[in-house]
Amino acid sequence: MVGSMKKTIGWWLGIALLVNGSVIAQELSVTPPSVSLGVVNGDIVNDRIEIKKVLSNPTLLTVKQSELDAPLKSLSVKNATLLKNQQGEVTMLLDAGNQIRTIVTLSLWLDGEKTGFHGTQSGSIVALNIPGTFERLEVKALTHITITLPKSYRGKFKFRIDMEGGRLPPHPLN
Repeated sequence: MVGSMKKTIGWWLGIALLVNGSVIAQELSVTPPSVSLGVVNGDIVNDRIEIKKVLSNPTLLTVKQSELDAPLKSLSVKNATLLKNQQGEVTMLLDAGNQIRTIVTLSLWLDGEKTGFHGTQSGSIVALNIPGTFERLEVKALTHITITLPKSYRGKFKFRIDMEGGRLPPHPLN
């Protein structure tokens, strides 16, 4: 793990390319592998600690189309709940299963230009559409992330953003 282990939030992005129902392991450029928030303080809100932090490097994922075997049409975020689609950005709640909840708003950048996109909920997965072709795709968290923990929580914590990329599923009538 890169950086200090003290109060580290891990941004581990597991990527796989889904093609015709099979999973093909795909090595992608992921920046950064982890992000250290350093020592953080929060506010007590309804018996929970609430921490708001803007990331020093907001780029969570970088993908070059030339590294892929097929066009990337969507990203799926596991263990997430869609909160809202607003102004071309997607806000979701990530649940680490250990009483740590994280709210993050993602924006999509294609070839250096911010591009509007939206998400849809399917079970515990938020599917993010990629509305066009690209040479370079970036997913960024430009606004603060909000992390909530139980008030009694002490020690290190981390969470993951698990993403998979693939083609859009075929229409059921086709």
